[in-house]
Amino acid sequence: MSSFLHKIESALVSDDPFIQHYAVTILQDSHLAEPSTLFKALEAYDRNVPTIFPSSLLPHIDFLPVDEEGAVELISRLEKDKSNKQWYVNLLKNAETAVLLQHESELKKHLDPAFLKELKLLPELDEQGLFLKLAGIAADLDNGDNDHSRLQLGKRIVNELIDREVIVDWEAENAMKELLEYSFMPAIGLFQVYMAGELRTDSTIPDLISLLVRDDGDEALEEISSALIKIGTNEVVEEVEKIALNEDTFIYSVDILAKIKSPQAEQALLRLLNRTKDMTIRTVILDSLCQQLSVEAIPLVEKQLSAGYDMIMTDLEHSFYANLVMNEIEHPDLQEIKSNLIAQEKRIEEAVAPIVREEKVGRNDPCPCGSGKKYKKCCL
Repeated sequence: MSSFLHKIESALVSDDPFIQHYAVTILQDSHLAEPSTLFKALEAYDRNVPTIFPSSLLPHIDFLPVDEEGAVELISRLEKDKSNKQWYVNLLKNAETAVLLQHESELKKHLDPAFLKELKLLPELDEQGLFLKLAGIAADLDNGDNDHSRLQLGKRIVNELIDREVIVDWEAENAMKELLEYSFMPAIGLFQVYMAGELRTDSTIPDLISLLVRDDGDEALEEISSALIKIGTNEVVEEVEKIALNEDTFIYSVDILAKIKSPQAEQALLRLLNRTKDMTIRTVILDSLCQQLSVEAIPLVEKQLSAGYDMIMTDLEHSFYANLVMNEIEHPDLQEIKSNLIAQEKRIEEAVAPIVREEKVGRNDPCPCGSGKKYKKCCL
């Protein structure tokens, strides 16, 4: 385990709710977590560690990887903690197909029968059958089927093809070339981008960058960003830095540099900060540096807090506080900053609760707290 991940896992079980929250922020979409991370998160839940999440920690860790040991633990919890069944089931869906099928008898009463049926079919299909199944799912998505489970099933099929060594690097390369010929990202393209990320095919980096700049909408941008983060090489950092200040896609580009945990990514962010005076972009870059736990960025964040920052984009004071605490840096204003965060959290709770109840905010809608993030990635 990397020392960086060890530091984040320690933060997950912190008694300071702002530190725990920031640990989840750092982990989300970074592909940094390991199966052991799940057990740290469950430890925090079991200890009833204070949290600033609206309900508990469980709904916010649904991205964590689950191996055989994790699956066994989650299955046992389905019986003991039935009030949180939904969250345990969501986590179980991160386990590999073979693991879920191994525990089919125990999961029958918990998982959707249609989902289990689809899972059981995958190992039985031959290569052609898997490709036809994937094409059918892509066609459904292109025709307006917004069922998220269909997208996840398609990704399982890609993983099945990779495991069988049917899909290899050169196919990912060809797929990216073909995607550049389209004027938009078709649904099958989402699976091809996912394929490149899963294979860590570094030869696809230039084409992925071209697709990122093309900006085919949030869903495509999220998938492209995820692939680049998974590949995560110095070449990714170098190429992303070149286009990171593009006003249409800077949020995704800078976030890629935030999620790749390397000295090269940290230095790229520091260089980008020197290249822009735009307050919004500077805010995003400084928040990303805090996600890197950059000590070098601390005086720069403090200076921006004094000058003013874009509060719609993120809570930079929270990021600053977390960076100080997680680096064990004593700061004369640390307690005052924490008091400000507590007061602000109370204001958000009072403002958001009635809005969520009355307007039924959707998962992909802007969060009513004003963070600028999607509701699913913020107060949900």
